[in-house]
Amino acid sequence: MHQHRKDIINLVRQVGKIQKKAFGSPLNVQTKKNDGWLDLVTEIDHQSEKIYFDYLKRHFPDHTILSEESLAHNVGRATRWIIDPLDGTINYAHGLPFFGTSIALEENNQVTMGAIYDPLRDELFYTDDTGAYLNDQKIKVNDQPLAHSIIATEIIPRQDKLPKLLAYLNQLSPRARTVKSLGAMVLEMAYVACGRLSAFVVADTYFPWDIAVGQLLVTKAGGRCTDWQGQAVNLKTCQPLIASNGICHDEILKLAPKKSN
Repeated sequence: MHQHRKDIINLVRQVGKIQKKAFGSPLNVQTKKNDGWLDLVTEIDHQSEKIYFDYLKRHFPDHTILSEESLAHNVGRATRWIIDPLDGTINYAHGLPFFGTSIALEENNQVTMGAIYDPLRDELFYTDDTGAYLNDQKIKVNDQPLAHSIIATEIIPRQDKLPKLLAYLNQLSPRARTVKSLGAMVLEMAYVACGRLSAFVVADTYFPWDIAVGQLLVTKAGGRCTDWQGQAVNLKTCQPLIASNGICHDEILKLAPKKSN
């Protein structure tokens, strides 16, 4: 068992408790300056982040902390905590019950463990040296071919981003059972790891906190996670990615646009 596993499990459960308690109540919803109406933040995002920061600063004062709301603390350290305090804020703010919280531990540029928690369903996904787990039960990806697969994707309604995704989905959708957008990347990747989804496709760049835990969960559950060029996922460049059960990966990858030379 990783020495910090209990730390992160206790943290995500503590954060999830306040998210569950506040869900459905009136919120102070604001938009972030950089993304306008597309990127929301609430007081629950900030309260969630504060729980993480207070604990990590107290117990690991020399570690870097990278978080969605406050970005980086103690930049440049060999050990880094990567946090998404509340993933699926748009869902949360609209009363849609699909959101979660996540934290990953990165050591020497390698994510070594992490946890994702869905407080409404009390589902805790985490990694350990021996694999990927959901509520202490070992999980694995499904064995469905693309034709029998549910694929998830992230739809970003920006004029400069949407055409690329729609062109890709026009190729992918007829080959899969269905394609859905659920609105919380950390849970969508966890769902690939436990076999509920066969793949999760991201057509745009993202942030390290979006996929740090998920890519580790998927690989430890026997799946595969690459960028659209078939290369290993890189948290420094955060290029479009595919996380899958491995069986349908090459077929999905073949349809993905490639970089022009």
